[in-house]
Amino acid sequence: LLACCDADGLFTMIETSYAGRNSDEGIFKASAMKYWIQSGELDNTTPSPLTYDENYSSFPYYFVVDEAFPLSRYLMILYPRSVLANVKRIYNYRISRARKTIECTFGMVCEKFAVLNGHIRIREPVNVNFVIKAACVLHNYVRKLEGLPYVSTSLPIPRTVTPMTTSIYKDELTN
Repeated sequence: LLACCDADGLFTMIETSYAGRNSDEGIFKASAMKYWIQSGELDNTTPSPLTYDENYSSFPYYFVVDEAFPLSRYLMILYPRSVLANVKRIYNYRISRARKTIECTFGMVCEKFAVLNGHIRIREPVNVNFVIKAACVLHNYVRKLEGLPYVSTSLPIPRTVTPMTTSIYKDELTN
């Protein structure tokens, strides 16, 4: 399963039919998703204002991916983990947090549909793709119906929250 989701944990694009032993990069190279992302012809990628931007400036959409994917116009990846300037470390932190959205979405769908937690045992292997697609569609339906924020049952709930602030200086932004 190669999938994209929004900030609310709803699948926006899914592509199945690839064996689990294939790498993410190999699947992406062979996918229709790659064509639609790199051509910029997706309907939902028209620049639009950010949610909390008081200036209402249009901002283009990007896909946040892991290091297995190639860097391109619409794909954002982490900087290599060598010694990084403060701005690049902050960027990596925020990209990592953004990537957790799809990981949580996969976790939610697997939690709801236990059939996805291992090998899918089905009489007709050709129907495996339908099972995966149905689970993703039903996941979106249930998420919209529930309207509740996701709370993982497998992670401990922190008792305290420690706020963190980071200062970015003008000269660091030019590096």
